[in-house]
This record gives sequence, structure tokens and C-alpha cells, in this order.
Amino acid sequence: MKTFSIKHLERFSEIKAHTLRIWEQRYSIFQPVRTKGKVRHYSLNDVQLLLDISLLIKNGAKISDFTTKRHFSYMSKSENIAERASQANEGR
Repeated sequence: MKTFSIKHLERFSEIKAHTLRIWEQRYSIFQPVRTKGKVRHYSLNDVQLLLDISLLIKNGAKISDFTTKRHFSYMSKSENIAERASQANEGR
């Protein structure tokens, strides 16, 4: 299975690695696999989720508009993110 480093995610999404680490900790958005040296490896689903989030943010949404502090499966996250972003944009 192909995995991606945090630098890959940073390049793909244009969101700084530091911000991704904070989101990982604060919102449990990602659950990367870690090597013995504690290096994070992200799945393709993590990349897809981040690109969805990145697109929403570039269109005016805030991460807090569509995240919670609990961990969802990828499909639940995508549905939840789209729903919350839509609700946040309607309220503006």
C-alpha cells in the first residue's frame, strides 16, 4: 500500500506541516501509521480527505466549521465535512 509523508501532504494541499500536526492532535482528523522512529506515514484516504478539506478552506470554510474532536471513518468524515461546510456557508 502506498503511503505519503507529511511533506507530501504539505505539497499537495499547500497547508503547512505544522498545521497538519496540530489538526491531527486537536481534531483527530488523521491517524497516520508511525515508524519506530516516529515518522508519520499517511494513507491515500488521508490524502483524499486532506484535499477535500483544503478545497473547502480555500473556498472560505474554517476547519472548526466541519470538524469535531472525535475520529470518524473516511466516508463518515467526508459526509460530515461536506454537510458542516454547507451549513457554515449558509449561515454567512
